[in-house]
Amino acid sequence: MTLTLAAPCCLTLAAAHLDGRPALLGIALRHPPVELEAFAADGLSITGARADAAYAHAARLEAHHGAPLAGNLEIELAIPSAMGLGSDALTGLSAAHALAALNGLAELDLAAAAGLAPDDGLAVHAFAEGGLLAVDADGARLRRHPIAHSDEPHDWVFVFVLPRVPPGTPQTLEDLRRRELWAAAATLPAEAAALSDALWAAAEADQIDAFATALTSLQALTPAPALSQPEEATLAVMRVGGALAVGRAPTGLALYALIEGGDPSRALRSALSSHVGHEGGIVMATICDTDGARIRA
Repeated sequence: MTLTLAAPCCLTLAAAHLDGRPALLGIALRHPPVELEAFAADGLSITGARADAAYAHAARLEAHHGAPLAGNLEIELAIPSAMGLGSDALTGLSAAHALAALNGLAELDLAAAAGLAPDDGLAVHAFAEGGLLAVDADGARLRRHPIAHSDEPHDWVFVFVLPRVPPGTPQTLEDLRRRELWAAAATLPAEAAALSDALWAAAEADQIDAFATALTSLQALTPAPALSQPEEATLAVMRVGGALAVGRAPTGLALYALIEGGDPSRALRSALSSHVGHEGGIVMATICDTDGARIRA
C-alpha cells in the first residue's frame, strides 16, 4: 500500500471571545504545507524534515494502540518549526493519519491518540477541514468560514517572512506562546466580544478592510513580546507595500501581512525579498486552505 498526504499550515491570529467563551482565531493556509509519502513496510521508518516531530507523535500513537506500528514515511515538505504555523501538531497529525491508514487502525480520535493537547484545536480543525476557524479551550470548533478564492484581484493573501530561528530558541516555543495566548483569552476586556463578532461578520461578508481593522484591534488587547528593530523595519515595509494588517505570529516568529489581490501581493513579496536579503529568511505568499488535509491512496 502506498499513499500521499498533504496538509495545510495554520496561522493563529488572535485571542478572542465568541459565543460567550474565550476562543482562539486562526486560519488554515496552503503554504508552507506538510507533504509526505507513506509505504507499507516491516518496521517503522520516518525520514525528511521534521521527522523528529513525526516520530514523537508516532510513538504516542503506538502507546495508545498498544502495539508496534509499521510504515515508511518520507516527509518531502514540512512546516518550519517555531514560526507559529503549527509545525509540530500538523506534522504529528499527518504522520498519525498515514500510519493509521497503513496499519488498518479502526476509527479513533487520532489527535488525542497522537498526543495533541485539547487546547491545540486550531491545528486539529485546520487539518480536518481548513478555513478561517474559531475554537474553544477544549478544542471544540465554535465557528468556521471558508475564505474562497475565485477573483484574484480581490483574493485575501497572506505574505510571510519566515526568519532564521535564533540560537537558543526553545523547541517548545509555539506551545508556550499558545498557552500564554489562552491565558490572555480568559481575561480579555469586555470590548473583545464586540470586536470578535465584528471580525467574523467581516469575514462572512468578504470585507477584508473591516476584517483587518477588527483583527488589529483584537491583537492590541493581548500582551506580546516586544518586537525587535529588524522586525519593526520589516513590518514597516509591509505597511508601505499596502498591507491592511501586519504582525508577528502570536505563537511564533513568522512576520505576516494581509493584503488584497494577487498583483499587490507579488509586489509586496518582491519588496520584502529586497529588504531582508538572502540571509534574512524566506519570503512567500499564500491563501486560505478550505479543504484541510488531502490523502490519496
